[in-house]
Amino acid sequence: MFHSGFGLAYKTSYVIGVYSAILSLFLLAEIVVRTVFREPLPQLGDVKSR
Repeated sequence: MFHSGFGLAYKTSYVIGVYSAILSLFLLAEIVVRTVFREPLPQLGDVKSR
């Protein structure tokens, strides 16, 4: 995309692509951890036993 679309050198566009892929994977993992693996909020009247 960067090589053909923006006219950057192949090496530069490859490096940008690799770094953006790594960053997007970290962001995706953070989103999954914060949404899927969160504890449900306690409901009114729920009592935790110790």
